[in-house]
Amino acid sequence: MCLGYLSFAFFIAIWIRKGTLAILTYFSYIMFLEPIIRAIHLNYFRNRSSLFYPMNVIEDLMPNPFFKLPDVWIEKEWGFKILLSHTEALGGSIFFIAIFMSLSWWLFMKRDI
Repeated sequence: MCLGYLSFAFFIAIWIRKGTLAILTYFSYIMFLEPIIRAIHLNYFRNRSSLFYPMNVIEDLMPNPFFKLPDVWIEKEWGFKILLSHTEALGGSIFFIAIFMSLSWWLFMKRDI
């Protein structure tokens, strides 16, 4: 989970290059932008694909234990659970970590830093 968050932070830092702006972008994406996008996606489509956004996949490696109780209620109402299985979370995390590190490496080699 830490590697996932840090690889995303590394990608943002390489992409933006300004420290303050990179930190603000990182926190605003994690705390505000992705939850809003996921909520809009969930309200319009009502399917399981809203669970596979990068930070949600990484967060579901160690889910909050309080999400397990409403997971049963939401499964009855929506038809799917709000938590990913361990296999889905691990596979998705490896995929997103590889993407973030590859993009960071590509940006680092492309730019003259």
